[in-house]
Amino acid sequence: MYTTSRALRALLLSLLTTLALPACTTSQCESDSDCFAGEYCNIGACQPTLETDVDEGDTDTDTEATGDTDTDLDADADADPPAITALEAGQYHTCAIVDGALYCWGYNEKGQLGQALENLVQSDRPLLVPGLESGVTAVALGNNHTCAVQHSALKCFGSNSHGQLGRITANFDIPAPTPTAVSGLDRGVSAVAAGALHTCAIQNGALKCFGFNGLGAIGNSDTAGMANELNRVAEPRLVDALNQNVTRVRAGANHTCAMQGDQLFCFGNNHQGQLGHDLNLNEETPNPDPGRVLGLSELSTFDSGQDFNCALRYGAARCWGHNVHGQAGHDRGVNINFTPPTSTLYIVTGLSSEVTLIATGYLHACALHQDVIKCWGNNASYRSGHPDLSVYRPTEVAGLTDVTLLAAGSLHTCALAEGNVYCWGNADQGQTTGSETTHIPQRVIFP
Repeated sequence: MYTTSRALRALLLSLLTTLALPACTTSQCESDSDCFAGEYCNIGACQPTLETDVDEGDTDTDTEATGDTDTDLDADADADPPAITALEAGQYHTCAIVDGALYCWGYNEKGQLGQALENLVQSDRPLLVPGLESGVTAVALGNNHTCAVQHSALKCFGSNSHGQLGRITANFDIPAPTPTAVSGLDRGVSAVAAGALHTCAIQNGALKCFGFNGLGAIGNSDTAGMANELNRVAEPRLVDALNQNVTRVRAGANHTCAMQGDQLFCFGNNHQGQLGHDLNLNEETPNPDPGRVLGLSELSTFDSGQDFNCALRYGAARCWGHNVHGQAGHDRGVNINFTPPTSTLYIVTGLSSEVTLIATGYLHACALHQDVIKCWGNNASYRSGHPDLSVYRPTEVAGLTDVTLLAAGSLHTCALAEGNVYCWGNADQGQTTGSETTHIPQRVIFP
């Protein structure tokens, strides 16, 4: 790719200014060092940072001359990027673990960013979560709540409407933005998952869950199906059938799946076949007892979307459950008005090998295939990274290489590429940090 040098750009810009001609506001780039002060390189084009507007008439890029170090990215262009070890997307917010600290951005109506409600409704830039400045190893995002593992203890914040924060309060409708340790999960926690209104954690190899259990998503048969406050379980409960050797857990809207050894078990709502069997299809009936998903032994990883799941086995992506927008990865029977629920495991079209990452969202999914991100399903707000309305088959998201993490939310998607976080899709609540909703990945700038 042809790239204009900074020295030549400065000379051209000076000539244009002398001639009273308008200067071009964007240029090609390969890294931040190809851009002016106050700009950064985003998918091959220099763009101004969110914090400042660039004075196009100023060709001086020396930080000592300008005296502006807050917005000059050139000073750090050669520095190593921060170590980002986890990236998760919720309904309208996003979080990342950066050098052991938790940063979140997006919607904060219920305190899910860990920020005081009276000060912040939403943020279009990452904010450090107070109390989680170090030692964070895992994070999970629900609809309006967040949970993180810090020094092997689970801490949660945001909405506690159904006990999903793991605490009993006098008024469950009052948001709790301060990260607070979950009783009984103050040590030995290695992983966490958050559904719409429930949370699960792995403690010393055993699975424990809490929150909304109306459809059995916390694996407790005592309260499953009960109405109103009776299905609110605000204290962690052991999932009896998964009391050892659990290595990974993920949660959909009202269902949960966990790996025990190399086997996958799911429980909760099965109205779309998301549990991998045909019991209670088309019914909002609780299924609290974990059942093994047949045909998925020796899987390497998996993820749970709203009412569907996807897993990787021998490099092939297999999905099952809700498929009205093709989010289960096949176009068999796709119809926006009627698509029968199915528990059948389909190999996603074109992803039968060499898939290394997979992420599922509300009505879409993404995977890393041969070092290329490909997404499919509903594309409202461009969450699938394409200019078209819906993408029933995996289609490349252009511009990102060296991808190591993927996260899919309700209306947005994020990836870690070349050490930097990029997001695309809906930006209305600040969840992508971009200024507008777009299918083009936008780089997230951390403090």
